[in-house]
Amino acid sequence: FTLMPLVGIVGNPLWGRLSDSIGRRRALTCTLGGTAITFIAFAFADTLMTLYATRVLQGIFHGSISIALAYVAVASGGKNRAKSMGQVFGAMGIGLAIGPALGGLLMGDDVAAFSQTLPCLAAASLSILAALSIFLFRPEPVPAEAGESGRPPAAGSTSQRLRGVLATPALWPLALMIMISGFKMNAEQLAYPYWGMAIDWTPQSVSYGFAVLSV
Repeated sequence: FTLMPLVGIVGNPLWGRLSDSIGRRRALTCTLGGTAITFIAFAFADTLMTLYATRVLQGIFHGSISIALAYVAVASGGKNRAKSMGQVFGAMGIGLAIGPALGGLLMGDDVAAFSQTLPCLAAASLSILAALSIFLFRPEPVPAEAGESGRPPAAGSTSQRLRGVLATPALWPLALMIMISGFKMNAEQLAYPYWGMAIDWTPQSVSYGFAVLSV
């Protein structure tokens, strides 16, 4: 559970910088495609070291959420930006509710025959579908503030924007809130299954419980 976010600390800024160069659409397609590959590898992993390796790869390709937010931020106008961001997080909430329920359904309730293969292949299929949808049907976003020229306003490099956040005390509480929220989510994902096993829940019951918590 720790490997993916740790690697993401390095991977997310790199994908952000790459998306500045090759465009949000291409970067989003790459991260979703890479996520599909990691799910397929996870589906057939049969050793602990293989699981570690797939989690590292998941951390490398974990930039899709931040790139999607950047896509929306660029494409939406000032008046619609907050609404559009809310819709993105609303969609994430729906996914966090449906995903565990689907995983529990696919893994079955037979503890002796437990396997992560079907849930991971389903996740890989959805990632491939998302990547193809972005690549085939979504254009590169045109900044709403670009005007008639169609050129985005200069925003500086990723490191310059990060320094801008650190130099703005008004943004510090927001950054702290995001860090605490991420810590809470990862800690919950680690602790909750152990709590479920302590009261003799099956993996399927734990998955359904995750879905209820998300709702």
